[in-house]
Amino acid sequence: MYLSRMQVNGIIHLVASAVDGLKPKNITIINTDGKILSIPIGNSFKYTASQLGYVHEIEKNLEGKINSMLIPVVGIGNIVSKVYVKVNFSRKTESQLIYNPNTTAIVSQQTYSSSSTGAVRPYGIPGTKSNLPPGKIPIQAVKPSIHTVKKETINYDVSKKIEKISYPTGTIKRIYASVLVNGVYKKIKSSKGKFSMKYVPRSSSEMSLFKNIIKTAIGYSKASKDEVVIANIPFKKMLYTIPVPPKKTIKSIIESNFSEIVKYGVILLGVILIILLILRPLMKYIMTYESKSPARSSEEERLEALDQMKRESPSKPEPSMKDIATNIVRSDPEAAANYVKNLLKETGRET
Repeated sequence: MYLSRMQVNGIIHLVASAVDGLKPKNITIINTDGKILSIPIGNSFKYTASQLGYVHEIEKNLEGKINSMLIPVVGIGNIVSKVYVKVNFSRKTESQLIYNPNTTAIVSQQTYSSSSTGAVRPYGIPGTKSNLPPGKIPIQAVKPSIHTVKKETINYDVSKKIEKISYPTGTIKRIYASVLVNGVYKKIKSSKGKFSMKYVPRSSSEMSLFKNIIKTAIGYSKASKDEVVIANIPFKKMLYTIPVPPKKTIKSIIESNFSEIVKYGVILLGVILIILLILRPLMKYIMTYESKSPARSSEEERLEALDQMKRESPSKPEPSMKDIATNIVRSDPEAAANYVKNLLKETGRET
């Protein structure tokens, strides 16, 4: 069954109002599968409900990897592993502008060139020659002139690259793994001939090998400062006893199924009332009505059946009297002769 967010909040406030002094932020709701539907909101909780479920899934996955590697070696019930991970759910986007000084490119180029060679041409105000008296025209000196101008502008730019990096969310930031491994029990015979089990711890080389296997299984990273702790500790044997089920009596059966008995008893009583109050009077009325209707004789029913059969059967031509007499004589000549004799006797024609 799926509960909406509104229903979960309703359960939280219902429980908080039922217990004096209990605040909604201190209530956690989980379902029958152990999935957290809501978690307390406070400074001590860094994850939301969905994020916390994601973290637990990662932890169970890493614990399963450790167990699948070591259980075939040490046996079932001889290892306990717990993993805690820190997950980074922050969203990070990074932009980088990278310049490459080894490569350049021309952005713009401008060239200007101007040159002049030869003597300078006469210059002055137009009309000066016409305003001077005759024979007084000035002679201008001719000087050689070389004028050269060249200008070139080139703009260069260093090549650059812009990178935009978006880092994924939900990445594992750090892993903490703790593993307990049981030792080995050897059977020892005492001087009195009795056998007993003696605990023998595992060697340091074996524990070091187990630690390296765990690091490989969980993806240990020294740069992330992951931690792996493994210890060899004797496990305490726990004896589980199965309680004997109590003997069932009629009284206990009635008490345990009282609600079901009442439910089906009410249904049975309702059926009986329907039969007595509705069905029985109805059947009585039907029988009375049939007894009052006129009964038809068997002869009428026979004639009606024959009439119906005639209507349903295809119509045939009716035989003539001659055909009937011929059939009677053929089927029973002696009876036909006796009939004729009797008929002649009745009419007085017999000789």
